[in-house]
Amino acid sequence: MNAKVERTKRAFQEAFCRLIQTTPAAQITVSELCREAGLNRSTFYRHYAIPLDVITDAVREILAQGDLPPQPMTRQTLYDFLLRSCTLWYQNKALFGVCLHCGGDLMLLLYRSLRLQEQIDRWELGSALDSFVFGGIIGVANQWFHSGFVQSPAEVAACLTGYVFRLHETTPRPAPEGTP
Repeated sequence: MNAKVERTKRAFQEAFCRLIQTTPAAQITVSELCREAGLNRSTFYRHYAIPLDVITDAVREILAQGDLPPQPMTRQTLYDFLLRSCTLWYQNKALFGVCLHCGGDLMLLLYRSLRLQEQIDRWELGSALDSFVFGGIIGVANQWFHSGFVQSPAEVAACLTGYVFRLHETTPRPAPEGTP
């Protein structure tokens, strides 16, 4: 992406982040967004169809950064993955906040952008534990945001790593087939 396109998209993203503080996402208009960004409507439509596309596009940019190769779960690979995820959330605080304001689908897109669920699925913890771990990580991330990112990404990643491993180690496993 060239520098002019990056500046334009960044202007729209920053404008959306400012507007979301006072206006529900679904009520932000193209005109308001353009006025706030200091850009015209034809520039907006060159890049987006609707205002929410601004944030969806930004989340997709994060998606490109969050890709990890498949790895077996060890304490270190889990910590490395969570540190990378927490660092991306930390570096994109405003976007994370917008996703929280928008709720549901956009928040899920942000989490998926970090490939969190895919990584958890690879560890084969068991479907019930997978869901519990995913929900717990999301809950901790939300709390971290609401507390103003007081802890560092490394501290949050270490806390989450301990949380996941304690759950993993204490979860009963089914008996091998043929065992009474």
